[in-house]
Amino acid sequence: MMKVTLFIAVVFLSVTANSQQELRNVFREIHPLDFTRAKFYLVDSIENRTEKKIANDNAVYFAASVDNFSSVWTNELFDSAIIISRKYIDSVAKESIFDVPKHFSFSLPYFSKDKQSFLIYYSYWCGSLCAEHSLRLYKRVGKKWKFAKYIFIEVS
Repeated sequence: MMKVTLFIAVVFLSVTANSQQELRNVFREIHPLDFTRAKFYLVDSIENRTEKKIANDNAVYFAASVDNFSSVWTNELFDSAIIISRKYIDSVAKESIFDVPKHFSFSLPYFSKDKQSFLIYYSYWCGSLCAEHSLRLYKRVGKKWKFAKYIFIEVS
């Protein structure tokens, strides 16, 4: 019984453990904008941080985890991000919705057990009538991550 329990724990850790370089590569490939070089605003808080897994289409996806990774985004994964706080966005929006800068917000990727696909919450705000909030599915094609489909999308 002890060996079975230990084996399950090892499998679970191998599914969720990710290197910072692996996460950097994921974010580099999920958008035409190269997040590691081009300047962009990124909200510091990680979306759905407490959600550890997502079940979709008979598959379970586990949130990526990296040792010593905080609950907010930093420039360790996004070299050119200008990190702004959710509190700042909310305070600017109270004054004028038109003054809120264009910005992105993401969850950690949720990887399938075989690490051949992942889900990610993706948000982009580009104006009072210009925004996207979605749950996206990406699949590995060769050594690259390619967008497969939206699980859901809200657009204005």
